Amino acid sequence: MVQIMSLFYDESTRQFSLVKTETNECVFLTYSGQGKHIGWDEKDNLSKIIKNNVRIDIHTNFWPDKVSREWFRAEIKLNNILLRPISHCYDNGRFSRPCYTIQMTHENFNWDVFLGEICNICNHSEAWLYTELEKILVKLPQDSANIDEQIKVLKLLREYDSMNCYYVEKYRSHFDPILFDKEIVLPQIEKIFTQMEPSSLESVDVIWNYIKDYYQNIKT
Repeated sequence: MVQIMSLFYDESTRQFSLVKTETNECVFLTYSGQGKHIGWDEKDNLSKIIKNNVRIDIHTNFWPDKVSREWFRAEIKLNNILLRPISHCYDNGRFSRPCYTIQMTHENFNWDVFLGEICNICNHSEAWLYTELEKILVKLPQDSANIDEQIKVLKLLREYDSMNCYYVEKYRSHFDPILFDKEIVLPQIEKIFTQMEPSSLESVDVIWNYIKDYYQNIKT
């Protein structure tokens, strides 16, 4: 039996839900009831939901012949800023930049979990982002080890500075001791002249903007 799942939106509360009420409307339906493979009735397996300052793109590569390679993604943008799972951007000393908010494979896919996570992120974006930050900070070295990759993480983190008033203070507790230490920063600046790589210039740009924005109000 095919499970039919719906995503609803209430304009009055600006909240997403999986439960139908008298005031919300259906904005996404998983099945037409025809017993189809995991998916939904949309052209190119892509659905776009735009409500106030939130945009959600739900899509899949739909690969029924090779389901092991099939994935399902949701890209959630708040005020045109893509909410990325920043807890996934650093692992084993390597940085990556997720191009989605939620991703599940065919093997672990569940519409209830997938749509429920969309509701959680959209309805509680500040709390979700703070939790993601806590998770990534645990993964980072507690010193300047792998500084180049850490700076890439910082650049991504700063995209969300305006979304949570406690967010900046949280990541500053990690980066202040590193980026306010000239013994660590000066070698990074020297790389511009020794390596002549665009990545070195980009790294110094991130460091400089961090120092410029936060050094004056450093806690003593």
